[in-house]
Amino acid sequence: MTVSIPQPKQRNGACFYQLLACPTTTHLATVTVNDKEKLVFHNSTFVIDFVTNSWKYGCELQFNCYSREPPTLEKRVDKEHNYFRCETAYLEGSHESAEKLRRVADQIDFIIGYNKPEFVVNSKVLTGKSNVAELLC
Repeated sequence: MTVSIPQPKQRNGACFYQLLACPTTTHLATVTVNDKEKLVFHNSTFVIDFVTNSWKYGCELQFNCYSREPPTLEKRVDKEHNYFRCETAYLEGSHESAEKLRRVADQIDFIIGYNKPEFVVNSKVLTGKSNVAELLC
């Protein structure tokens, strides 16, 4: 299995890895403002970011949507006004989308060091970060 990791962007000491970026589907990204209005983000891009080394966020997965155009304020047409939500975007319900999400999971595992090889020597578990002194003790 080959995992390619994008170069992280550094902001305020945190590393931001953009693991997935794709245009939104026919469903637009929206944010409910009140019971009658919503903000609509046209031509937006759906992204999955993984943040590490952040004093504010720690280590977390973020689902975001961004656009280079300002959002427009539009009327809500749904009848269910008891909920206020942010709909960032949807991936198509297809095998291709499932494969994209599997790649995201593989990238996260690689970044955090999950499934790195471990070796047992003299009943001590050694990893790639172990040093020779640990082996000799």
